[in-house]
Amino acid sequence: MNPNNFDFDTLLSKLLKNKADSPTPSPKSKQKKSKDTIQILQVFNNLPYACIVKILPPPNIDRVYYGVVDSKDKRLIFKSEYPTKTILSAFSIHQLDTTEKNLRFVCWPVKKDKMGTPTYYPIALDHIKQLGVYDLQVGFEKKADLKLFAQVKPLIEKHYGKAALPGPINVREDRYDIYYPHSNTMHLSADRRNIIHELIHTCRKQLLFANKKCKYNEEAEMIEEFFAEGVCNIIKDELNLSPNAYLQKGAVYGSTQGYNYDFRIIDGCLATQNLQSTTGGILTLETSRYYLASEAYHKIAVEYFIRTGKYFGKEFNDIYPTGRL
Repeated sequence: MNPNNFDFDTLLSKLLKNKADSPTPSPKSKQKKSKDTIQILQVFNNLPYACIVKILPPPNIDRVYYGVVDSKDKRLIFKSEYPTKTILSAFSIHQLDTTEKNLRFVCWPVKKDKMGTPTYYPIALDHIKQLGVYDLQVGFEKKADLKLFAQVKPLIEKHYGKAALPGPINVREDRYDIYYPHSNTMHLSADRRNIIHELIHTCRKQLLFANKKCKYNEEAEMIEEFFAEGVCNIIKDELNLSPNAYLQKGAVYGSTQGYNYDFRIIDGCLATQNLQSTTGGILTLETSRYYLASEAYHKIAVEYFIRTGKYFGKEFNDIYPTGRL
């Protein structure tokens, strides 16, 4: 079943036999704990910007249904997920069509097309009052990662500022390096090739560059990568002034692939504004577009520092989120 193409209102009406089976309890009633209910382990409520819920489903269920309801039990969000996914996708105020400030998160276990006992959790929509003042927390466990993070973190704060939102970043071993804002998880490959780049993304968490509806897609991806790779290179250059076990000794990262972009701008692979486009050859996607954008950032940052004595990325981040919603 594809949750994105399924009519959950119709499904819910079939699963609930009558009004007595309504999944919304009386506000004064106490829920009975059961081994068949879903446990809500953590709620990272950074609303109005994002809310991420971590759950522990009971064994042997088929699906997890979850959503958000208002004081009149109207379902503002209603989604489906496999029980193997314990960190549910983040949702923001843009998905909640309501003027109320206090709502409830709810989730149901589903087995053999029958919905089990719901679990509720209150959520406030105006929980976060300030942005960009939080300590960047990452769940590193390996000694090498912890050592590198201790060296890089002060440089990130210097050039990019504090984390936009509170809460720890999850770390998962994988075959590639990427940060997924919807689950607040950073996947890392064995060689950690892009670990600093991904750490830059984690600073914004769900406040990545996006369109007006807080959707991170091809419309805003170029800007986000423009900043991440550019700041990453500046940090690498400064990091490499001191002994470290991550970078090649003596290497300069101010421009990832040289300084000849002004001559190469007519290349088809550079003319498009969409990073996912196959124009000019898919193999040149990362080696051209990302690096062109990073070099543009580097030039802007250097000129800004010469004129003001301030760091462009940090100054920009102090302004960017405040007018975003």
